Amino acid sequence: MPTLLEYINQLQREHRFRIKMVFPPSDKQLETIERHLKKYDALEVGRPEKLMLQAIPMDFPQHGGHEIVIVDIVTRLPISPHMLEAELRTLLGAAEGTLKVFGRDEPVQKEIEKEPNNSPYEVKTGEDYRANEANTAKADDASGDKFNQSMLKDLDTANKERKDSIRKPFTKTTSGPSFDETKDGQTSPIGTRKQTIPNPRKGAK
Repeated sequence: MPTLLEYINQLQREHRFRIKMVFPPSDKQLETIERHLKKYDALEVGRPEKLMLQAIPMDFPQHGGHEIVIVDIVTRLPISPHMLEAELRTLLGAAEGTLKVFGRDEPVQKEIEKEPNNSPYEVKTGEDYRANEANTAKADDASGDKFNQSMLKDLDTANKERKDSIRKPFTKTTSGPSFDETKDGQTSPIGTRKQTIPNPRKGAK
């Protein structure tokens, strides 16, 4: 369990967040954000910046073609991004899905904030295949008359094997005693005693 000093030091850490909106905030809305963040001991509230226009923004795929506005903030107290998002959406009167809050230390946000790779790309369209890109399979093994003849030959062999298995004679195998008939023709096949059935016309004796 952390001591009181360690707990205070944890509270003194800087927590970085990024607010993303699909609408340009007004000056009054920015003042509302700054005033609300005072309870989290805000150290910095950046000015709104517009991201590059995208056909389908990654964080707002349902709002294609909109300019995404970001506001970076730094607080001394920790905040749950989902809680801050709900609070700001209520204060600004923003519709659900138009304002989101992310931690800037999240892996996805770190990847977004990386500087773009400005190294030149090598164009491959319209060029011949290189030796390491060539297909190892031969053309005759994948198409052509030779391939078709080989495929038909395999089909004939498979059909012949199927027909031979159907024409194979069936041998009847039996196991255990047969109850079709008795040994002597008079007694029951189950026992050796002759079965007598009384005649109801003669009455009981």
